[in-house]
Amino acid sequence: MKIRLYNIVVMTENMEKHNRSLLMIMYRNAVCLISCCVFGSQSDDGKTSVRDRFNARQFMSWLQDVDDKFDKLKTCLLMRQQHEAAALNAVQRLEWQLKLQELDLATYKSTSIFEIPEFYIPLVEVNDDFDLTPI
Repeated sequence: MKIRLYNIVVMTENMEKHNRSLLMIMYRNAVCLISCCVFGSQSDDGKTSVRDRFNARQFMSWLQDVDDKFDKLKTCLLMRQQHEAAALNAVQRLEWQLKLQELDLATYKSTSIFEIPEFYIPLVEVNDDFDLTPI
């Protein structure tokens, strides 16, 4: 139960970080657009300004960079959670096997951890995927 709750908290944190990054990109976009409109495309000496370099393609590339970054983080998170779930299951199986051996040495001496039914030691369920923007 504790690991499942921790996984939900980490997923929620990642969704919030993703939304915060998108808001920062939107803010940067708004500032660039306002500066282009207010200051115009010409500087004092008649040359084109650096502000002209901002366009929709650059904005889309910023959004794509944020999406790529958080997709990579999401993939790493899911792989780590699945690894933690498998490791926890293996430790619990070993503890189960040791307890069986303590109770009855003759019967359970050669019991493998894979012979223990999954009913007694369930694997923690980890989502295969989650939406970073659930809206």
